[in-house]
Amino acid sequence: MATVEELLGALVVVGISYSDADQGERLHQVAGTIERVGEDVIELRQADGSTFTLPPAPEAFEPAEPGIYTLRSTGEQIAHPSFMATFRVE
Repeated sequence: MATVEELLGALVVVGISYSDADQGERLHQVAGTIERVGEDVIELRQADGSTFTLPPAPEAFEPAEPGIYTLRSTGEQIAHPSFMATFRVE
């Protein structure tokens, strides 16, 4: 589990699973640097400069194993992120 201090400025990879009766299971992956950890949101800055918001759950982040991570949807490669997290939306 990561602390707020550890997350700020950290490179992370996040997987979000969506479960939908109409579309079934979908997976969305994002990666970037944590810019803000607040009571209401965690804000992630992606490589293209856009931001992505996540639930305020620093406890969801675990240390990532060293290596190269490839995002399935874009093919983007992330080298040695500090943390990983998985969220499920139903």
